[in-house]
Amino acid sequence: MKTTTSYTSTLPVELIRQLNELSLRLKIPKNKIIEVSLRKHLEEMKRQEFANGFKRAAADEEIGQMVEEGMSEYLALIDRL
Repeated sequence: MKTTTSYTSTLPVELIRQLNELSLRLKIPKNKIIEVSLRKHLEEMKRQEFANGFKRAAADEEIGQMVEEGMSEYLALIDRL
């Protein structure tokens, strides 16, 4: 089963220059640098989406009430233990 695919794109000349320098200095293939960087960036974007969702939920009065009700039930369960 194929685990990689080719992708062609254009990037700013200065960014390519920096990529080339880093690749030579660290002796790491450029595609690996791009892969690691893209994975980290996508993970950070996912974290941001998650955080933004919590911020929206915190501002939503109805969700706040549901959380309070859920916490009351949770604390009641703990008290019974």
